[in-house]
Amino acid sequence: KQWYQRRVAITAGGIKDQSVTLTCTVGTDISVTINWFKDSVKLESPEPFFTEAEKSVSSSLTVSDSTDAVYKCGLSDVSSGNEMSPEQVDLKFIGLTKQPDLKYFDKNGDTVSITCQSNYYSGVTGVTVAIAWYKESTQVTAGAGDALPKITSATASDSSTYDSVLEVEMSDDNVGDYKCEYTLSGDNVVPSPNKLTSSVGKLIKETITGLDDSKYVLSGTGLTLQCTVVGPSDVDITWKKGSEKVTEGTTKDAYSDSTNSLIGKLTITATADSDDGSYSCESTRDPVIIDSTSIDVYETAVVNAEVKSGTEAIITCEVSKLNAKLSSFTWKDSSDKIVTEGANLAEYDADNKKQVVTLTKTPTADSIFKC
Repeated sequence: KQWYQRRVAITAGGIKDQSVTLTCTVGTDISVTINWFKDSVKLESPEPFFTEAEKSVSSSLTVSDSTDAVYKCGLSDVSSGNEMSPEQVDLKFIGLTKQPDLKYFDKNGDTVSITCQSNYYSGVTGVTVAIAWYKESTQVTAGAGDALPKITSATASDSSTYDSVLEVEMSDDNVGDYKCEYTLSGDNVVPSPNKLTSSVGKLIKETITGLDDSKYVLSGTGLTLQCTVVGPSDVDITWKKGSEKVTEGTTKDAYSDSTNSLIGKLTITATADSDDGSYSCESTRDPVIIDSTSIDVYETAVVNAEVKSGTEAIITCEVSKLNAKLSSFTWKDSSDKIVTEGANLAEYDADNKKQVVTLTKTPTADSIFKC
């Protein structure tokens, strides 16, 4: 009695680790030995079992190494020692081609093509293939006609693989992780249907961020500008002041594969008048993307630094080179305690770009006030 054959075994999840059980059955009520062979090499055969209702002896072999091979079951009549012609099955494991962690970078809205591939091929009969694409957990619906997204699936020209290609436009809405799902079914699929799923690509939009619109900084104090470029590992950062390239004080962190980003910094240890101006952080990949800011350096000075002890006086602090009025100010005494009584902020002098802060106090001999 010919045993039931399934010619193709499919693994789950694109990784060839699913066991397949082959069963060989002999229609007889006499004692027989069932021998198993893998590519003509005899295997340690499992014990056969007798089925009274069907008057048959069967032997089941579990294949768990996911190796393509020809498996045969040969039958021996124990009483006579006669060998019967073996039955055989050509067992092939089909999975998705293991993909590297592919990342697709773009900043122009270009069309990106992502490929998913299986070692299923036209020579494997009795198998039906259906393919679906997903962005995260949402299925991708193909556009009408040539509209994007576009899904094209076909056997490769050399008939060795079955490929599916997703074409999608790089945009904010399409950024994310993509995976493909092959559903194989048919009489020759074990088990049927069987789904194979693989993550095959990540769409990442190139960006550059981190700089404020403008910065106001007190003359003599330090300042660090920082920007982050999201892009491939070969991306680099250039700093400019106006149209001139800046190299002094620039540093970069190591490129991060987990965030696909590079952080660049420009540090000015002590700001001065010459540091006024516009600054930009630029990616080096064509076309260049830019983030920019401006630096305005202001100065403070106590106009009447010495006043007479025991006499009420108005202590004046002048803030110059201001492009906008002050949002706040603070007076402190020698113990760094904030002084609010007698403190006042004058109107902003837009013509001279300055503003005056005053403190009305009767100082003692050792009084110190800071603006």
